[in-house]
Amino acid sequence: MIALSPVMTPTVSNDITPSLKDVNSGEAQRYAVKNVVETMVGMLAAGVYTIDVQPLFLVETGDVLFIDFTEASRFSRPPSPSEESAMVGFCSEMRVLIPDSLRDEAKDRLIAELDVLRTKEAFLPEKVVDILESVW
Repeated sequence: MIALSPVMTPTVSNDITPSLKDVNSGEAQRYAVKNVVETMVGMLAAGVYTIDVQPLFLVETGDVLFIDFTEASRFSRPPSPSEESAMVGFCSEMRVLIPDSLRDEAKDRLIAELDVLRTKEAFLPEKVVDILESVW
């Protein structure tokens, strides 16, 4: 996908950061954590992972945009051993985005997202859930 119009509109140039820890504390950071976890689970539910996570966060709101998916790949069901290894890397990169002070909240959000997926017919393969639970 190529964005032809801005998908994030900062009010000043320093309103965008690649680091969640630079997002305004409180509600904006919690919203950013929610977005990171939902994006990760959504990508995996769609059978996609990437090995080079590049986020942009709006400092004021916690909105996040992930860019540069040139190394994104689809995984087979069940995933092969090399795909499993790449997914460990993807999940680890997503986890590292979360500051230590918000890790418990991120874990709770992940559990909630997995619970929602369990109610749908197209749930994640067991091995992918194992990877998520071991990394997070």
